[in-house]
Amino acid sequence: MPVDVQFINFDDVKAGKLDEFDVVINAGDAGTAWSGGDKWKDEQVLTAVRKFVEAVHAKDEALASEKLKVLVKELDTAAGKGILTKNSVSRKKSRMMKLYNASFNAAN
Repeated sequence: MPVDVQFINFDDVKAGKLDEFDVVINAGDAGTAWSGGDKWKDEQVLTAVRKFVEAVHAKDEALASEKLKVLVKELDTAAGKGILTKNSVSRKKSRMMKLYNASFNAAN
């Protein structure tokens, strides 16, 4: 049984790349940089990402648009506090907007 293996990082997860996978394995030791360490503690960003992805999966364009705005605000706040770099935030926003556009603009 052939298996296609890809490695992703937290930027990919926050950017919605999990939609492309059937199985995800976090193989790092708990609490270390290999497991993501403190990246899991940024609950506001993670919650915003979850809600946006849920809205996209539900095919609810109005809700996804609303959640995308909240996510962009949370990412900008994280950059302002130094939790994430400006480049990282820019990349994440770009990827989430691509997910939104691919999910809804193609359907119109």
